[in-house]
Amino acid sequence: LTLADGRLLVAGSVDWGSGDQDFLVGRLLADGQPDPTFGNTGSAGLSTVGFDLGSDFTDEAAALAIDSQGRILVAGAADVSSTNRDFAVTRLLATGSVDSTFGTNGRAVIGYPNAGVDVARAVTLDGSGRILVGGATHTAATFDCAVVRLLDSGAPDVTFGGGEGRWYALHDGGNDYVNALVVQPDGRIVLAGENWLAAGLWGWMVQRLL
Repeated sequence: LTLADGRLLVAGSVDWGSGDQDFLVGRLLADGQPDPTFGNTGSAGLSTVGFDLGSDFTDEAAALAIDSQGRILVAGAADVSSTNRDFAVTRLLATGSVDSTFGTNGRAVIGYPNAGVDVARAVTLDGSGRILVGGATHTAATFDCAVVRLLDSGAPDVTFGGGEGRWYALHDGGNDYVNALVVQPDGRIVLAGENWLAAGLWGWMVQRLL
């Protein structure tokens, strides 16, 4: 993600060994050097965030967004157990410190009922500052497109989806994923990703939500 001043933000995960992985966010200067004004690790330009839920400490970041206040939203997945994974979102201040006013100690975790694995792949904000996270939820032995909407506080927006801030779409019995999303000026939400068509055959997928 390129910032207005040319600095770069990147996100992924750091592996500490023994199955322990955390979100990793880095900020680089325009010349590619680590930004010494960013980070919470003691290493210039690097911040880590661990969710460390249940008995499995595997947390993986997949997407970034910047809100109107310059805060950094990071979305991905956090393992609750070896068979259960949920959407995970954290918010960092511009300095790289975790924003403790977001969610619970700077972290929000959202799972779908009866889904063993939920994976977030995209994050953006709408014109009201609400946070949209897209990915997939595992239902009926396959993955289906999924989107959650959070308030600025990190709490689920109960006016979205089925009343708990969650939406998902069943498709054709194959695996379907949201890989990107954008909010139009009129508030409608455009989703893009991949759609399973047949064995070994995938297609592009585009949907639009109200």
